[in-house]
Amino acid sequence: MINFQLDEEQSMLSTAIRRFAQERVRKVFRDADEEGGMQADVIAAGWELGLLPTSIPEAYGGFGELRL
Repeated sequence: MINFQLDEEQSMLSTAIRRFAQERVRKVFRDADEEGGMQADVIAAGWELGLLPTSIPEAYGGFGELRL
């Protein structure tokens, strides 16, 4: 039987991402959308959490793991 429950590490990551989105991204997303860019401090915080490098190609300093 497949278990879809998050383990402790996955749960902690999910909580951290949710908190980041609610506390940092939600406050600035409308302005970022209208201006076509995100504030540098929000991007830096995403990097610190390890959220952004996976979607950035290795050639530009990311992990290059995003598969579409």
